[in-house]
Amino acid sequence: MGALLVATMVILRNAWASDDAYITMRTVDHFCHGRGLTWNPGERVQAYTHPLWMLLLSAIYCVVEDAYATLIGLGVLTSVAALIVLARCHARNFAMAGAMILVLVSTRSFVDYSTSGLENPLTHLLLGIYLWVFWEHQSRRQLLILTLLTSMLVLDRVDAVLIILPATVTVTVRHLVRERSVLGVLGVLLIGFSPVFLWEVFSLFYYGSLIPNTALAKLNTGIPRLELVEQGFLYLLDSIQRDPLTLLVIGMSGTALMMPGQTCAWPICLGIGLHLVYVVMIGGDFMSGRFLSVPLFASALLLVRSLPTLPSSTTVLAVGGLALGLCCDRPTFGFDGSELPSKANTRGKDGIADEQAFWYPESGLLTASRGRSLPVSKHRTEGEKGQPDQADEVGAAGYRGFYSPPDVYLLDHNALVDPLLSRLPARKDRWRPGHFRRRIPKGYTKTLIGETNRLKDPEVRELYQDVRLVTRGELLQPGRLSAIWRLATGQSAAGIRQDYL
Repeated sequence: MGALLVATMVILRNAWASDDAYITMRTVDHFCHGRGLTWNPGERVQAYTHPLWMLLLSAIYCVVEDAYATLIGLGVLTSVAALIVLARCHARNFAMAGAMILVLVSTRSFVDYSTSGLENPLTHLLLGIYLWVFWEHQSRRQLLILTLLTSMLVLDRVDAVLIILPATVTVTVRHLVRERSVLGVLGVLLIGFSPVFLWEVFSLFYYGSLIPNTALAKLNTGIPRLELVEQGFLYLLDSIQRDPLTLLVIGMSGTALMMPGQTCAWPICLGIGLHLVYVVMIGGDFMSGRFLSVPLFASALLLVRSLPTLPSSTTVLAVGGLALGLCCDRPTFGFDGSELPSKANTRGKDGIADEQAFWYPESGLLTASRGRSLPVSKHRTEGEKGQPDQADEVGAAGYRGFYSPPDVYLLDHNALVDPLLSRLPARKDRWRPGHFRRRIPKGYTKTLIGETNRLKDPEVRELYQDVRLVTRGELLQPGRLSAIWRLATGQSAAGIRQDYL
């Protein structure tokens, strides 16, 4: 299909690898070299929110042994696979499939995160397969297949489940009514959700937490909810400014409810609405468009099934999508990386950044040349100079973390990979989406590179005792289970104030 070839070329021309993706790749590298699923040496911390994506990266990296090729290759393959599912399983004819594919690759939200090294492509693929089963295979095995796919989505990106949650509940109720056996349906649910259950058991035993440290760092901030909601609306406004086609397609998904024969569209429309509310409630993200790519793809799947298939309709869709895509700041078509804004101009006053433009000069696929090993970054150079006898404070932990020697300890003041800081209040005077900076407690740096707890604040010192036992102690060490419980219930952090310095 011509549109699919065009989409592949657009994705390749825009391909890049984000700094955040290399946070996961440091864990992948440790895992593939027998150092466990760790980030800092000897410290069990889940520095990723996408276990399924991390395991896929690990499987490829163990063979390829090249982080950049692994990230770009897996992103392109899964993105193309998602578009094939859209065309073969959802579109009512090839013309409609081609038109919708052209619309998707005209949006920065879809194209920027079709690579980047983040989990978005796999989420798109799993969502496409899920909705195909939901709409087309209403058999006795449907509930089992859908719950298994739901588990895979949870293990890839837990908040993406909001889009399919109403659909999963609908199918569960339908099976309860039809089978009239509560125990039978519960048995199916237990089997379907067993991958999530098994992962959480492993995570609790190995990491000492059911929640990834990255999520804990971003959700346990102490920032007032109203400030986050305001930031969430700014995230949507940023999309209107930089990439207006994305929210237009998402908004058009509601038209599926008015089309004949689309009675099963309402659960997905409701799920898309829930996802957008969630994005606003958490304050959006610092990566422009990243949290909108999944509702965008779900909307595309709805529209490609429900819109009229007349030649005039597909023509208007394709031409209109291309025209609006060309109106954005940096159109995806014709992109060659030569006219990027300066790094200072990629981030707005609201803290939201055009991440692809920011990192493309250092990791863009089109910047590759003989003798130029991507990414080319000062953070990579700083990492390669790391010394094992010190704890270096960092903000951007990805490139620097991956290219640091495996025995170098990096202290991330944004707390994404730090099990103590993620449990401390964020600085309310210095934060942007995804970057909730913590103050470094007195004595913490010396504590990290030694064996003695030198923290000055008594409450923080007591908290770190539990953190250290859980993340560095033997898995079956006496007292570890009690420490896990205290951390999970917040008992260890009780009484810690904003002025813990």
